[in-house]
Amino acid sequence: MKEYFIASAVIHGVQGGAVVLTDDAFWFLCDKITIDDEYKRLKIPYGHIASVSYKRVAWIFPVAKLTLKNGRIHKFVIFSIKRFLRCMDKMLREERHHGSD
Repeated sequence: MKEYFIASAVIHGVQGGAVVLTDDAFWFLCDKITIDDEYKRLKIPYGHIASVSYKRVAWIFPVAKLTLKNGRIHKFVIFSIKRFLRCMDKMLREERHHGSD
């Protein structure tokens, strides 16, 4: 499964790119030269994610917050937020199910 979302990372401002959900991980992809290298191809395995939440900022921008099990937080403006949350919920449930085998 691959699901694609227009997104921006909230890192020193808003950095445009894309979120891709694959079978094993959340990816943020960005080719901007102004973004730190670690965020150009950011891969977060589902097993590292403790929680996902979101809120609207200025009534317009849907900001998703990924809290990792190590306490690190990543924020992304993700359009089609409802579809994103459904897909993330599915992937996290599958990860928990397979991780308990």
